[in-house]
Amino acid sequence: MNRAIVVATIGFIIGIIIGLYFKSIALFFLLIVAILFIKNRYFRYVKLVVTFKVLLLIIITAAIGFAYLKYRESRV
Repeated sequence: MNRAIVVATIGFIIGIIIGLYFKSIALFFLLIVAILFIKNRYFRYVKLVVTFKVLLLIIITAAIGFAYLKYRESRV
């Protein structure tokens, strides 16, 4: 997994965006998983770029970003 910090930063930003525009993080992740597991003609290209480790890191950091945003909103 090259450039783990970049992937983690992207995941954190995705989590903040989800927190701003969606009420639940689960719907967004279900959409991502559905898109990744639908077999179409671009699936092999996505599979080369998005390995399991990268997907797991994005999901974890997005959840942290979502939780951070919800925590900040509850304090205000």
